[in-house]
Amino acid sequence: MRKILLGITIIFIVGLFGCKKPIAPINFNNDWQFAKTDEALDQTGIDNVKWEAVSLPHTANIEPKVMDGQWQGTCWYHKTFDLPEKCGGREFFLRFEGAMNVCDVWVNGQKLISKQGGYLPVVVNFTKVARLNQPNEVLVRLDNRDNPVTGPKPMNILDFNMYGGLYRDAFLIVKDKLHITDANYAGIKAGGGVFITYPKATNEEAVVEVKTHVTNDYAKSKTLTVIHELWDGSKMVATLESSKTKIEANNANTITSQINVANPKLWSPKSPSLYMLKTKVMDGGTVVDEVENRIGIRRFEIKKEGFFINGEKMFLRGVNRHQDYPYVGYALSNEAQYRDAVKIKEAGFDYIRLSHYPHSPAFMDACDELGIVVLDAILGWQYYPKDTAFQQQIFQTGRELIRRDRNHPCVIAWELSLNESWMDEPFIDELQKITHEEYPGDQCYSAGWQEYGYDIYLQARQHRLGHYKEPTKPYVVSEYGDWEYYAMNAGLNQTSWGNLLQADRSSRQLLTDGEVRLLQQATNIQEAHNDNFNTTAFADGYWVMFDYNRGYAPDLESSGIMSIDRLPKFSYYFFQSQRDASEKSELFQSGPMVHIASYWNELSPLNVRVFSNAEE
Repeated sequence: MRKILLGITIIFIVGLFGCKKPIAPINFNNDWQFAKTDEALDQTGIDNVKWEAVSLPHTANIEPKVMDGQWQGTCWYHKTFDLPEKCGGREFFLRFEGAMNVCDVWVNGQKLISKQGGYLPVVVNFTKVARLNQPNEVLVRLDNRDNPVTGPKPMNILDFNMYGGLYRDAFLIVKDKLHITDANYAGIKAGGGVFITYPKATNEEAVVEVKTHVTNDYAKSKTLTVIHELWDGSKMVATLESSKTKIEANNANTITSQINVANPKLWSPKSPSLYMLKTKVMDGGTVVDEVENRIGIRRFEIKKEGFFINGEKMFLRGVNRHQDYPYVGYALSNEAQYRDAVKIKEAGFDYIRLSHYPHSPAFMDACDELGIVVLDAILGWQYYPKDTAFQQQIFQTGRELIRRDRNHPCVIAWELSLNESWMDEPFIDELQKITHEEYPGDQCYSAGWQEYGYDIYLQARQHRLGHYKEPTKPYVVSEYGDWEYYAMNAGLNQTSWGNLLQADRSSRQLLTDGEVRLLQQATNIQEAHNDNFNTTAFADGYWVMFDYNRGYAPDLESSGIMSIDRLPKFSYYFFQSQRDASEKSELFQSGPMVHIASYWNELSPLNVRVFSNAEE
């Protein structure tokens, strides 16, 4: 047996599950080794590297709170674990939820995958090289240097940071040879895994349609049934068993079922009711696989005259978010992701635009639970080379995003669009086709900042000033309240900062800039917020929720209504005052509120501003 570096104990998986029954994905976050080196290790140079013991989520570099250039380079992760003898005949996968940015994976000396793009899952099937009852070794190489294929542009001219490392959860997945596939691994249009839609959703009745993709990797045919159980907490409210389906050896099939639900609890921002859907694969009388999906039954309808959820019209007041955090960059815990979502909901928002890349699955789960409607986005920012490799990467990214997030009730639309990048029409046509191929039916909406092609037109307030024309389709104010109070040229080129406002008139104010300037930020936001009602928009998103680091400048972008440490500015309470006082929840601070926007010291203005949603 090869020596274990740093004295780390081999992980014995046998204690975590019995291989005769279906098991949930096993958390694979602990007992990793990490090193930063440009040396080509593959599997031969591991013993020559000085490793550091780490756990995931992990950042490749601890950065200063206010960054002046991000670390970029090559880093490595290594782990050793055992699989028990009783797991013979099973299939084995590793799933990394985030690996920045080019990821190569070896298992037991065999390179199994090389994947570009750091925001979506990397799924590795290592069945053929797995070792039973002896050590298995996984080695991961990551490269987060500038990449013309993944984009969006070189870090020194990028307006945010992309960081590095295995910065999200990792899982070990053990399956019977007859099992439900992973949607991202299967790579099937509108298929793979479990795909859940809602052909009907009223207060009286709902129809939950479930497409389950099952693969048979046995050397003989199998006859199976699929059982669905819909649970409301500890109560099962509906169940359905499919007819018997025969799947030939080394083949796969999709089983479609429709579950009728009487008097369903519908999901909405005001009442985010969730169910658990358990999907089981039966081989005779034996459950050989089981997958759980937390779902929300709802129907979106987006028209030029507005947004409707479950037949009720509402305006979506929202915000944009960058996911970075001081020092650790993207490597937030799931609890920190949830706290961010709570802060967003407590601020009075029911909608969020994910800027400008896919965010953590844990954050998506939190939006489901709290009732935050999400505009889900691929990576993009002021970068559109007419290069075939780049375009194909974007097309694939769009498919993978929808496959990852399609079952989240919070997702309102898919921003398969390169933010603030002029795209030609054939490119947009392909992204529009991909969106509706991956999510067929009337509950799929695409969104893009060009009016051509997309179902929803996104436009920043800075871009509409002086040249607004009433859109011909549903309209969302993608960003507002920042740039138009910073540089008055309202253009796309961030480096041509013409007609800058003086600092005390800007919306970019640090928490430490004092109450007069923080009140100015709130004034700017209120003006821009009210101006959005002069458009046909059914939703808007303030830029931005939290202050964040920028790749190209050694300072914080400070237009957030909370600091990078998640502490509120006065403008936070302005937005909070816009939520109806009658809306209350046990999940977050809500109901009547009042905030006196003053430091109450000898330098404070005598004209005191009060934010409240109550008459008294």
